[in-house]
Amino acid sequence: MIRTESAGCARTGLRGVTLQVRPGELVAVAGPNGAGKSTLLSLLAGERLPDEGAVLLDERRVAALPPEERARRIGVLPQAASLTFAFRVDEVVGLGRLGGADRAAVRRAMEEAGVDHLAARSYPTLSGGEKQRVHLARVLAQLDGATRPFLLLDEPTSSLDPAQQHAVLSLARERARRGWGVVAVLHDLALVGRYADRVLLLRDGRVQACGTPWEVLTPVRLAACYGIEAVVLPHPADGSPLVVAA
Repeated sequence: MIRTESAGCARTGLRGVTLQVRPGELVAVAGPNGAGKSTLLSLLAGERLPDEGAVLLDERRVAALPPEERARRIGVLPQAASLTFAFRVDEVVGLGRLGGADRAAVRRAMEEAGVDHLAARSYPTLSGGEKQRVHLARVLAQLDGATRPFLLLDEPTSSLDPAQQHAVLSLARERARRGWGVVAVLHDLALVGRYADRVLLLRDGRVQACGTPWEVLTPVRLAACYGIEAVVLPHPADGSPLVVAA
């Protein structure tokens, strides 16, 4: 399990966040711009030290773990990954493997992320959405074969068309069903309701609610958090909450 205990970061205004993410679940982090979502993800990844509280992976402080051990357990897909070298796509995905490229792991990751047909392409020639899926494949390759890994996704659908958005989140949910812990920062509340097992709602750096999508995505909370009027209906496909701005 990865968890935060009253964690905060003064520079970003994130305060007192307590969250537990267990293997086998997908937790969506939602909230308006500037709420502290990306900061929380960087704390979970050990990329940023909390000014208060603690971030623990199986009761050990994440930031104190040896880098190789942390990389074997925690994979991060950032909002934007810059890479200007003219690497082939399969070479970029191979960067995720510790100790050199593992061709089988790289191939599996590219197939799962839907970029295997791009393997020989030069990375800088790709579209924004293709680059995002290549970096998803890189993270999948990194965690291939790991025991109880955690996948942290920061706005993984931002550059994708609707079909690819659902494909990426279906993949994330399938990984959770395999025993991975998944945390995804998402802006689209319809996707939050459809794919999350639990939702952490942030506003101004503080937790507004944490629970199932039906418990968190209520018209009252959405009005208080986003300043919008919304109707929440059962999704016709699976009964999950479908948020519609009124």
